[in-house]
Amino acid sequence: MVTRKLLPALKKGGLVIINEYVGPNRLNFPNSQIEFCNNCLRRIPQEDRKILLLNKYKTRCYRTGKLRMIISDPSECVDSESIISVLKDTFVELKYVSLGGNILVPTLKHIAHHFVNRHEEIIKELIQKEAEYLQNLMAVITMKLQLSGALKTYQTLHFYITILINL
Repeated sequence: MVTRKLLPALKKGGLVIINEYVGPNRLNFPNSQIEFCNNCLRRIPQEDRKILLLNKYKTRCYRTGKLRMIISDPSECVDSESIISVLKDTFVELKYVSLGGNILVPTLKHIAHHFVNRHEEIIKELIQKEAEYLQNLMAVITMKLQLSGALKTYQTLHFYITILINL
């Protein structure tokens, strides 16, 4: 799709900017990641693991089943694990930034409401754990080849992106 639809529409030197999940297809996280999330979940007190509107407590993290993914949104994460390789094969790489979502999302799914303006120490710990496991969510800026002002454009973008990342 990238080479067939996007490339002809993009001017030389045109930018492709994405903020996208680039992990395993259909959110099929590896066992090691699920276990890492379960270890994080066990550190959260039971009263803060109560699932919103249910009289149940979250006891484990899990991956979303493939069938459920297909039924709820057949277009979601169909080929997410190939996004980076397609971009690298097609465009000049300018900036790749891992954003997280690997630990916080599965761990806090259904229980995040307990952490609004509360439990800052638990959130800080989870964010530190997230930093250990950055890989699935990325912001990417790439450029179509062959532009005389490409270096200047890259330098300007790099300056602004560096500022945004360091905020």
